[in-house]
Amino acid sequence: MERTELLILNDGKGNSFETAIAQLRDSHSLKIACSYLQPQGWEIIRSIFSKQILQRSKLIFTDQLSITNPTAVRMAMNDGVATRVFRGNATYHPKCYLSVSSDGTPLRYVLGSANISLSALRTGVEVGVGGNEPSHLRELSVWFDEVCERHSIAVNAAVLGEMEGIWKLAAASRAKNRLKMVVTTTGPEVSGSPADLAETYEDAFESLVKPIGMLNFDHAGNNVRTLQLAREALDNWPSADGKTVSEMKLLGFVSDGTLTSLGKAAKNTSTHEDLALAWCGWLLDTPDEVLSELNARLVAAKRSFLRFCSLSEEVSDFFVANALESSEKKLLQTIELICNASSMVEKLGLAEIRVLSKLLPASEYMSPASAEAITTYFANKGARGWSRDDRRIMVNAFRRALSAR
Repeated sequence: MERTELLILNDGKGNSFETAIAQLRDSHSLKIACSYLQPQGWEIIRSIFSKQILQRSKLIFTDQLSITNPTAVRMAMNDGVATRVFRGNATYHPKCYLSVSSDGTPLRYVLGSANISLSALRTGVEVGVGGNEPSHLRELSVWFDEVCERHSIAVNAAVLGEMEGIWKLAAASRAKNRLKMVVTTTGPEVSGSPADLAETYEDAFESLVKPIGMLNFDHAGNNVRTLQLAREALDNWPSADGKTVSEMKLLGFVSDGTLTSLGKAAKNTSTHEDLALAWCGWLLDTPDEVLSELNARLVAAKRSFLRFCSLSEEVSDFFVANALESSEKKLLQTIELICNASSMVEKLGLAEIRVLSKLLPASEYMSPASAEAITTYFANKGARGWSRDDRRIMVNAFRRALSAR
């Protein structure tokens, strides 16, 4: 085998950890030992390697300092990677990527400072080396196997659940500190840039679930996108055009051309508040599997309403009190948007979310999927309906329905 060495600098000229790791793509499997794991970083790894390679690979990471995002761990597990977490008294800080042949022979290594994150693999100030020196490969492979067998445990649901609880508090604390750093001491203007908050975006938005759930009644199409339009359709039932009937079905009011029990109960209400309460109660009581078969946006709505109810009281009360305040629209949109983000947002205060609102969409610091979802939100459903009182009515109705159960 010809010996080759590579110096890795993330120099913006095609010499990055991403391109170096891509040289391992012809392997049969991988042995990866890294300190921290982030969703955008794992997206890069899965874009390089086939499913078959990942399913034969091993990964050892650490949850020390609670930096590893549990969403990224779950992604790796879902890809079939044998995922293990370091357990030992020492600080775990390696960044080692090994390609392995079908007979277990190590073929090439990449070593350096890069964890599995977007910035580390592409744009961060990092340095490393790649090579295939046989003696180094043998020692690295033996070292990996020893750490794997003697100093790590397999990640299961219990381990991941414990990680998530600790990570949520730590991620929120980090986000608060970063957000404070980009606010001037003289007023509410933001002095930093989205790049200053890249890790916060990753912690919050890389577990963004699509479709984006709205906090109003816009969960079907244009014919029944408000409480008023739903009221008119119910009052005029059964005189409705085909599109309206289809949308009423998507909202749970109609099935097989007739009103459901929800539809009948909603038709008998006299106010938007009572209509919203009836619908929110039905949404809470209906299993997600049933909602998903009916309309995926209903699951998203349920998820976003539940997250809203878990936000700090300061944030949720502000949203209710200012839902019609046009001068606060971007902040209100951001609150609605984070109701689809990771659980760490539950620990953010209004001041931190206000900073986020001034920097979003910041699409260049997110994965393509998250960036597209957020950009689409601001351009479409997230941009409309703010002159109506539906959002205030709906979140209050959901709170009432939730407290009654």
